[in-house]
Amino acid sequence: HRDLHLSLRRQRQMCIRDRSGWILDPDRKKMSKSKGNVITPIDTIEQYGSDAVRYWASSARLGTDTTYDENVFVIGNKLVTK
Repeated sequence: HRDLHLSLRRQRQMCIRDRSGWILDPDRKKMSKSKGNVITPIDTIEQYGSDAVRYWASSARLGTDTTYDENVFVIGNKLVTK
């Protein structure tokens, strides 16, 4: 039973990894804490609102990398406030 559970857990983790891409900075480099180019989600939500962040997240295609583009947040914010 334990082995089956671990096997299913690994399969789920692989599925999640395969569906998710990296978040890239405007220069198309992977964002990471070690590189120091991470944007805090709270700051983005406070600046543009949570609906604009959801709009940006929904524009990403599964399994592909997504660029952090502030223009997309601006568009999302405008759509929500109309």
